[in-house]
Amino acid sequence: MKIMKFPKTIQIDNQVWKVKISNNAIGASWASCPGVIQIGAKNANADRVKEYFLHEVLEAIMTIHEHRYEKPNGEDIFVFTHQDFCGLVRSLCIALKDILKWT
Repeated sequence: MKIMKFPKTIQIDNQVWKVKISNNAIGASWASCPGVIQIGAKNANADRVKEYFLHEVLEAIMTIHEHRYEKPNGEDIFVFTHQDFCGLVRSLCIALKDILKWT
């Protein structure tokens, strides 16, 4: 599939993260050091690629804000209050400010 236009970088909590999209990879991941979000577009439609991107950005934000934990069985769990949620949304809006062209 043709790669959609995504920003080359986004800012997550005062750190610039690279965004890498590949037609040769499947799935998505992120790493905080250095800040990079990798999206695999192989065999994925446009909506799925967008979902991968949003998933990784939000998971990175939740981890940085210390709301993501790993249970003993390896499953991730997210814990936060409504006030925490407001801060997460604020960070997400800042990270996506160049993508979301709201008037």
